[in-house]
Amino acid sequence: MTGAVGLAVVAAVVLVGQQLGAGRSEPASPGKAVTPTASAQGSDDVEQGGLAGPGWTPTDPEVTAEGLPLVEGRVLMAAQGDAGALRLVVESQAGRGSAANVILALEEAGYAVDDEATDDARPFWHEVAASGPAGSVLADVSNETGGGWLVDYTFTPPSP
Repeated sequence: MTGAVGLAVVAAVVLVGQQLGAGRSEPASPGKAVTPTASAQGSDDVEQGGLAGPGWTPTDPEVTAEGLPLVEGRVLMAAQGDAGALRLVVESQAGRGSAANVILALEEAGYAVDDEATDDARPFWHEVAASGPAGSVLADVSNETGGGWLVDYTFTPPSP
């Protein structure tokens, strides 16, 4: 009986490992610079509450996101900050390929990736810092809650 229980435990561990690993082996889909679609810009689709904080004011995502090199996805939140900074949170459909798509979209728009950070203790997190023609960008890409891949962008214009 003990051998049968042990075999069942091993089979369950292998099955769970295969299910967890399935999401990790998906290839990155190509990224592209996009602006939000009309469906992403409706007031029902945009939540502003998550960007509350000193120096940030909720803004219209259609106007805010226009012409910015974003991953393809739904703009969930948009805010304008001090000195012309912009913050957008985009729900990416690219899964684990989201970070690669962020980098590709930025490079296609003329930005240079200055730094990238990952953490072995946080396998569903990636940070990208880039600079380009319209200033600097910090993109925090994560699915640490398991609720879907989000890209939290902060665009900062060059100093005058």
